[in-house]
Amino acid sequence: MLDHHHQTPPASSLPSLNTSHPSPFTSEAPGTSTHAAIQRLLRHECLAIETYQRVIDVLGMAAAAPFKAILDGHHQRAGVLRERLVDQDGQPEAVTGFWDVLTPGDTSTAAVDHQRLIDALATIEGHGVADYRRELGRLDDATRIQVEAALLPAQERAIAALATLASQAKPDQLSGPQA
Repeated sequence: MLDHHHQTPPASSLPSLNTSHPSPFTSEAPGTSTHAAIQRLLRHECLAIETYQRVIDVLGMAAAAPFKAILDGHHQRAGVLRERLVDQDGQPEAVTGFWDVLTPGDTSTAAVDHQRLIDALATIEGHGVADYRRELGRLDDATRIQVEAALLPAQERAIAALATLASQAKPDQLSGPQA
């Protein structure tokens, strides 16, 4: 796991989870109830929301505009999942935290290694897709249909948006700050 206070990791490593809650990426066998499955998916969405908000805060709205659409998608999916929990007579757990996709030196858009950032966000989004697929068999029929028809495809679109962003980024942004 990547430690926020140390060197930038290779793009292939997963950013650390900065939260007091268990990771949604654990290898332990999760519970089988629909409520627990929805809660795990909601946890991922809430962590993604906070992560993208931090990215936008550092980059500023003009530079972060492409990330805003992805953030909005996470807000929409979180809202749907909260509604499904309530429909299941459940109460959404409070989730706080974020994934450390920024390094301590990432204080402005000029200081951010955009390719590393995009790679880290794409890794997180890929885990989100895997989470949705893994939980399908644990969901009630109505929730499963909603996930398959809307939430999972929206999560996959976030990955596609990041791939497009990476391909359209300026070469000087992709190489990070110049010495």
